[in-house]
Amino acid sequence: MATSRYFTSSILSRWARSTVPLRHYASRATGKLVGPDPNSTNLAEAVKILRAYEVGRPHSPIEMHIQCFHERHLSPIRGSCFLPRSVQDEAKVLVFAEGQLATEATEAGAAVVGGAEMLPLIVEGKIEFDKCLSTIDMLPTVAKIARFLGPKGLMPTKNKGTVTNDIANAVKFSRATFDYRMDKNGIVRCVIARAGFSLDEIKENIHIVMSDIRTHAPKTKKAFIGTTYLSTPRGPGVWVNDI
Repeated sequence: MATSRYFTSSILSRWARSTVPLRHYASRATGKLVGPDPNSTNLAEAVKILRAYEVGRPHSPIEMHIQCFHERHLSPIRGSCFLPRSVQDEAKVLVFAEGQLATEATEAGAAVVGGAEMLPLIVEGKIEFDKCLSTIDMLPTVAKIARFLGPKGLMPTKNKGTVTNDIANAVKFSRATFDYRMDKNGIVRCVIARAGFSLDEIKENIHIVMSDIRTHAPKTKKAFIGTTYLSTPRGPGVWVNDI
């Protein structure tokens, strides 16, 4: 027990410098980066630091914050991907469908399936759901509440694959996928792991998400992703330099 307390105290004291304002580490002669910023650290060390703040709490979320250099006039990026180690319960999926397709959606695990009768219930907040799908024929019906669903990122569209008649596979995919989106400041925030995950599991999850985010990078922009931080509910924001 004493060894454990010493280890935790040692890590936290070493990271006390994280309260110092971050700065770029550059050569005065050239003004160019000459190495990792002294206020940043590698992923393995970052995980040790954050775990020290979450001792006895293996389910505490580890959140990743990614600064992206995204043109403001473009729509914020968003995406979905499968994580090797899931960090969330399966999503609650609502489906607009009728007839045989409604039956298929229910059998695939959709939480709520219906038609126009759901519109007022959705607007009034009487139906809870995480994701929304629609068959092609039902899209005009869903469009009636587009102003309600759109700002929440829930409006089904063909581009996202959430408007389809292959509704069974769409439901299965939506229940298991990990979603992320960029805020107005160009930052993607997402829970990437739990404190109890192994380092390899955390690395794999980060790799999948970062690879997917990089697919949104403009071909003309070489540096698309800036600084990346990891944090936990009780820990600091740790700048990671090898992601």
